[in-house]
Amino acid sequence: MSEIIEISDNNTNNDSELIKQNVLTDKEILHLNEYDWSHSKDSLIKLWKEKAIKFEKMHKESYNYYSNKESFLRTNIIILMGIATAGNSLAETFVQLDMSKKWINLGIGIINTTCVILESIVNYNQNATKKELHKKARLSWTKYITRLQLTEALLYEEREDAKLYLINCRSQFLDLLEESPQIPDYVYQNFNI
Repeated sequence: MSEIIEISDNNTNNDSELIKQNVLTDKEILHLNEYDWSHSKDSLIKLWKEKAIKFEKMHKESYNYYSNKESFLRTNIIILMGIATAGNSLAETFVQLDMSKKWINLGIGIINTTCVILESIVNYNQNATKKELHKKARLSWTKYITRLQLTEALLYEEREDAKLYLINCRSQFLDLLEESPQIPDYVYQNFNI
């Protein structure tokens, strides 16, 4: 890291190379010789924006994954509970038709046990909680993307100080990475980050 700071102090041409490599820390950004906006700093913003868009899409996919998983399990629980309730109500009718009451009660008991197991799986996996965490992360990434897009749209003269802005954006990017929930493996494999 000290080598990078020394290089940037000695040569302004290396600023754009360091930014392109995306190896700058907050301290290194402060040691850049260029105080104003430049094409190299715009390319860094563009790089962060592209990565943020991928993370936003991954959290959207993760939200959909947990939402579908929860809906599937909840729907099965509702259907099985309906069948069990109807079975309890119709048990007397089946008994009058000379069917074995023992087998009917066993069938209803199996359905109720299956419902309890499915409900336990839903609660253990915490799909609803994970779904909401990914929704929140997606919204945070969207706000970050919007901020970068607004900065890109402004002329250089209309923007805030380049160094402070880059430090703030980098810090926010790292905070979002840290705060974001874990992405399921199958979603992560579909994106190149």
